[in-house]
Amino acid sequence: MGSYRALTAAAALAALFGAAGPLAADDSVPKDWPQFRGPHRDGIVAEGPTGWGDAGPKELWRVPLGEGYSAVSVAGDAVFTLYADADSEQLAAFDRTSGAKRWSVRLSPRLDTAMGNGPRSTPTVADGRVFALSGTGVLVAVTAADGKELWRHDLVARFGSRPPQWGFASAPLIDGDLLLIEVGGTDGAFAGLDPATGEVRWQSYERGGGYSSPIVMTIGGVKQYVFVPTAADQLVSLLPDGTVHWTHEWHAGTIAMPVAVGEDAVFVSASNDIGGMLVRIAEGKDGPVVEEIWRNREMKNHFSSSVAYQGFLYGFDGGTLKCVDALTGERRWVQRGLGKGSLIIAGNRLLILGDRGQLVLAELRSDEYREIARAQVLDGKTWTAPVLAGSQLFVRNQSEMAAFDLGALAPGDRAAAPPPDTSAETQATAGGGEG
Repeated sequence: MGSYRALTAAAALAALFGAAGPLAADDSVPKDWPQFRGPHRDGIVAEGPTGWGDAGPKELWRVPLGEGYSAVSVAGDAVFTLYADADSEQLAAFDRTSGAKRWSVRLSPRLDTAMGNGPRSTPTVADGRVFALSGTGVLVAVTAADGKELWRHDLVARFGSRPPQWGFASAPLIDGDLLLIEVGGTDGAFAGLDPATGEVRWQSYERGGGYSSPIVMTIGGVKQYVFVPTAADQLVSLLPDGTVHWTHEWHAGTIAMPVAVGEDAVFVSASNDIGGMLVRIAEGKDGPVVEEIWRNREMKNHFSSSVAYQGFLYGFDGGTLKCVDALTGERRWVQRGLGKGSLIIAGNRLLILGDRGQLVLAELRSDEYREIARAQVLDGKTWTAPVLAGSQLFVRNQSEMAAFDLGALAPGDRAAAPPPDTSAETQATAGGGEG
């Protein structure tokens, strides 16, 4: 789609990403990581590790775990995740200090597919409750303290959902007194529920569901929930009452969740040589206007979503780690060797987990990849994102879960990453290299 020519480069940066500056006080590093992609559902925490020695970070504990791709959620003194045993899928709580299992709840029969077995979704913890979705489509709410079941819905039976080919994967989103989940039902792909009771308040959007998880944004004063339904050729925004607010044409097949870029833009990406797209939304008196800023094949996220930070996207383009200019879609740097990994941003660092269990710490830079430290923390296929809660790192794979102490943390600063160079020479050459 080319550069965003309607604005000057400087104005475009201000409009999309805001002015650079220190992290706000309320962004101080949280002790919890209560949901998929962290406290703000964006893969970012304000403080990060400075490094570790040749022996790697200090291991706190390691426990066996069944199959599954559920990430870890952390709240208070407990760690929550989903896994499959011999015949079922389980939601379990573990002691944060020791790794000892506190309780487990059977969700459903286990999911077995050619792409791997067990649950895909990550549990969400809010208001003393844990919300979990099994790979076969059973949504359950339990008390965080003891696993007492509060309510459950079988999505196929309740909503007429058509199970996705690779299983249900959407992570529940709690926004105040509303739970949002992609159900893929015959009367609407998305549902809003009362998190306390499970009562269904609304269903919306009838073009099909999929795997991706929703995000919440407030654009021009309008709160909205942005989804990417895998079965439909659209990016979708819903209002809190379930009304479809806007849609924009997009390829089907997306697994990675949409990414908020600044206050009024959304990045969405898909694998299989599809690539990514950035749209900007303007709320006007006649309703929302969606403008496509660019679309290309530089960032083809598969199951691992990119992280947007200060005008740049950091993520995995298939098996290649990349930094991409969010303003133009042009490549800034490339790093190979980590496979289909995943990452988070912690302070002024990239905290990366390769798909064979390599933990890597790198500087948060848009001009080059600069590695600080690495360690082997897991073995075998590792498709689950790292979690950082305070100074504790939690990782898992298909057979175990482990916790590490990353030591002293350093705060981040929004001005630390070099800003985009909008000169003609840089814009002409930034996309060079292999990919």
